[in-house]
Amino acid sequence: MEKVEQIDLFEALEKIEEQLAAAMKPVPTRVVKVASPPVFPDLNNPPLPNKTLLQKCIDTLLWPWHLLTSLFGLGIWVNVYTVTRGFGGRENGGWCYLKYECEHSVQVGVWEVAAIQKYWETQYKISHKWGDLCSRRGGQEVVVLIEKRRAASQTAGKPLFGPTVAHTFPYSLVK
Repeated sequence: MEKVEQIDLFEALEKIEEQLAAAMKPVPTRVVKVASPPVFPDLNNPPLPNKTLLQKCIDTLLWPWHLLTSLFGLGIWVNVYTVTRGFGGRENGGWCYLKYECEHSVQVGVWEVAAIQKYWETQYKISHKWGDLCSRRGGQEVVVLIEKRRAASQTAGKPLFGPTVAHTFPYSLVK
């Protein structure tokens, strides 16, 4: 006669639960971070710096200097220009000229000029430069100039062919 073994139902269920818990135990995995797209600062509306009370007092005391320099033309302007190519006309086989359009301009003190010029060159080249100015497809360059007037180098209109030969280049040189 065969011997029948009696099992405890609760012990069997506990063993099954332990096996399921061991099987469901999370396996350590490597987390892969996905690079987010670059965020470009809004150059037209820069964030306002948190100024201390001392800096606010200094700014308040300097406003007459800024007023006097702007009235007498002694101020220094930092101007950001986008440079594109314009077709001048068909004279002498066609010619092109460079169009300067002022994007941003600010009057600053002598001690701030170099820092602002370098900062704007890097920032605007990221957001406004594209293509090649001398190719047939065209492009746009960014130039930051230090000038005595606001937007002094901005192109007013299409230049005449005769007196502006030094600033033009033949259309045949465009690649």
